[in-house]
Amino acid sequence: MIARAAARVSAAPIALASHELPPELGKPLAIAARLGEIMRCKVAYEAIAAAAALPADWRDRASRLGALPELVLELSGHRDYARLGIAACLSELAGQTSAARRGIATCMAETARGLDEARDALDEARAFAEPFMRLVVHLFARHAGPIAAIHSKLASRAKAFANVLAIANAGGDPAILHRDARGALDFILAIPASETALRRSCLAPLAVALDSRFANRLAGLVAGNDRALRTGFAALCRGLPKPAPDDAELVEAAPDRTHAIAAACDVLAATQSPTGSWHGDYGGPLFLLSMYIGTCHVVGVPLDDATRAGMIAYLTNHQNPDGGWGLDVEGDSHVFTSVLNYVALRLLGLPASDTRLGHAREWFLPRGGALASASWGKFFLAVLGLYHYDGVAPVPPELWLLPEALPIHPSRLWCHARMVYLPMSYLYGARAVLGSGALLDEIRGELYDEPYDGIDWVRARARVAGDDLYHPHDRWLAAVHAALGLYERVPVAKLRERALAMLLDHIGFEDRATNFICIGPVNKLFDLLVWHHAKPGGAEVKAHIARMPDYLWRAPDGVKMQGYNSSELWDTAFAVQALAATKRANPETLARAAAFIEGAQIVEQPAEGERYYRHPSRGAWPFSTRPHGWPITDCTAEGLKATLALDAHGLVDAITPERRADAVARMLSWQNPDGGWATYERTRGPRWLERLNPSEVFGEIMIDRSYTECTSACMTALHAYLPSADLVMRTSMLSAIARGTQFLLDAQRADGSWEGAWGVCFTYGTWFAVNGLAVSDDPRARAAIDRACEFLIAHQQIDGGWGETVESCRERRYIHAETGQAVMTSWAVLALVRAGRAASPHVTRGIEFLLHRQQADGTWPAEHIAGVFNHTCAIHYDAYLRIFPLWALAASG
Repeated sequence: MIARAAARVSAAPIALASHELPPELGKPLAIAARLGEIMRCKVAYEAIAAAAALPADWRDRASRLGALPELVLELSGHRDYARLGIAACLSELAGQTSAARRGIATCMAETARGLDEARDALDEARAFAEPFMRLVVHLFARHAGPIAAIHSKLASRAKAFANVLAIANAGGDPAILHRDARGALDFILAIPASETALRRSCLAPLAVALDSRFANRLAGLVAGNDRALRTGFAALCRGLPKPAPDDAELVEAAPDRTHAIAAACDVLAATQSPTGSWHGDYGGPLFLLSMYIGTCHVVGVPLDDATRAGMIAYLTNHQNPDGGWGLDVEGDSHVFTSVLNYVALRLLGLPASDTRLGHAREWFLPRGGALASASWGKFFLAVLGLYHYDGVAPVPPELWLLPEALPIHPSRLWCHARMVYLPMSYLYGARAVLGSGALLDEIRGELYDEPYDGIDWVRARARVAGDDLYHPHDRWLAAVHAALGLYERVPVAKLRERALAMLLDHIGFEDRATNFICIGPVNKLFDLLVWHHAKPGGAEVKAHIARMPDYLWRAPDGVKMQGYNSSELWDTAFAVQALAATKRANPETLARAAAFIEGAQIVEQPAEGERYYRHPSRGAWPFSTRPHGWPITDCTAEGLKATLALDAHGLVDAITPERRADAVARMLSWQNPDGGWATYERTRGPRWLERLNPSEVFGEIMIDRSYTECTSACMTALHAYLPSADLVMRTSMLSAIARGTQFLLDAQRADGSWEGAWGVCFTYGTWFAVNGLAVSDDPRARAAIDRACEFLIAHQQIDGGWGETVESCRERRYIHAETGQAVMTSWAVLALVRAGRAASPHVTRGIEFLLHRQQADGTWPAEHIAGVFNHTCAIHYDAYLRIFPLWALAASG
């Protein structure tokens, strides 16, 4: 019987060869072969045959086609993993010619008849696997020779695949599962990572055999990610019944926690910078480097060969397969970033004929090219001379002359937005076109799908590709743009002159107060462009150029521009708290960190800060370094907590009681009327200003609202300082904590979580919120913490870890990563421990995940980015993987 089945399958090439098949038949046949491996049942082949036999207009016959997948799922008995392949196969069939479909139908029908004669499921798999792969190889050799070698390798694995199926039918014997699951995983990993469909076809039955509860989760892993597969299988095997004594050595023993902590401490100490900080990669956004390169080009800042090559490598490494670039290194392609990075590569010397650039044009030109870019992209292109200012949404400098009491005065904006739109308004008001030359003329002709001289620029102002439009225009923003556009037709010359002079004065203050570092990378570049226009070659230009390297970071993936001059204080404050929790940190490491923290605290008030809309800063800590100078609420809180953690070692005496009291006073001065804390300043503008967000690609950039993370950080810092406070200050601090508690209670979501704004996402926000509520004496806090714990427990992954992606921030709902993430697992564990659940099995599984995930050198492998800003853009905190797993291991012990 089995021999007859094999003979029928082997004879299928003859039937198929009788049809005149096109050479591109290889791909759908490969899909069919993989689907056969997934289904391993007669009805699968019958379904494919039926689909392929439909007439030319078959795609319009939804009633007939739509029933096929469900038919297969119902009759095959393999619902959990049949779904993985049927849709892909039908999709491929839809694009084939009638002749190709007739051939496929015949082939599948013959195979189905052969399989119908095989009675036992496992023997059936053994009977068809190798002959069927020979069939595919035969056809590929006949019609698509170059691909034959690839599938010859797959054919040689047919017996191994049958062994995988044997494991799936082993009856749950623990010894067989523990022994053979590893062999099956080795087989799966031996398949090229690019062959994700074939890998999934092997994953699915094995996942069902190991534990049916986890079948969907394991089958959903990124099959091309070897590390994720190993981690997922290790977690499943740890959850299986223990094997017989003879096989006990096959079960991987949990690593020793003490050794893991010691190794992680050594890694953290070894990566400390000479200044005592932890200074790492703070990259991720993909719109920054292109602006850096464009600014260097028009200002005349030279780039050495190594830097130039590193920049090209970085942009090449992060070009998406579709040819575009994302808003960040993990994101889908945006027109905004794709056009800017195209221009950057051209300015770095790549010719338009370069295949990378050709691929990019193929992606962004059909989407409208530069005309469909988000507003920041259009503005920067206008400065370079690659776009017309008439197509830029108006940002007239005269807005700064409005009465400051008005809610739309720029001083009401979040400081990052304020500092970006400040130089932007100057350059727009001056209509500064700073780029020229033959190269830019060439590039201009490559960015549009229509003649440049015939473009309707006014109409282009509101044109934005759907890929870029996170914050859509509404009627309020449209009305504002229309009104400002009317003014721009006949601007008042004296008002414009006065406004430009005012803006130049404010830009000068920002530059001096930050030692020409500036609050962030975008306004750093725009300020330089302003001075290049206003005083070319002047002192300000030279001072800016001297600080340009502060923003560059050289990494294995190339040279990038960071999202700040660094995240040193932030990372160092967390590192100190993690090391202190271990009670075994090297005193020299802590002493160097203490010196950095002391030196980073802001001890002077910028002169005339109030005139330039700056909140007082003395006593605060910045995100990076003291020269940067911008004070931040949660950085001040974490800086103070790190100081208090170092007290036990007598290392921070230089941070006097007066300086500590200044930090507390600064935090108290920042609290908003709603009880929460924002980032740099108290909230100044109404929430409805967010409706006027002109950025299009970012969310919530207009006002500095209260955040869960900032509120929790300040509450816990104030609580930690209570024993050192006098009676008057203590009363103010307790009142502030109580009002912060109310903010956190109000911010909790129905599912028990809190949304994070500066980390991904609900895990991050919930960790902070639990910390904040844990220091509250409000009787309602306990119930909120318990709901938060239930939320975390409900989202623990099958491997024991926790993980979500930046899509959680973009879509504002929890989206699981394909496997647990060490950083997010650490946040969840720290939250549960702070909630009093250190002994829970969920913490135990989380710790086991971290222990098994740690590598031999004490590090944790790279994973998804854990930082984010403004809902849409992921940003990388290099030190997080060295800090938070260590902290979680120490705190849970």
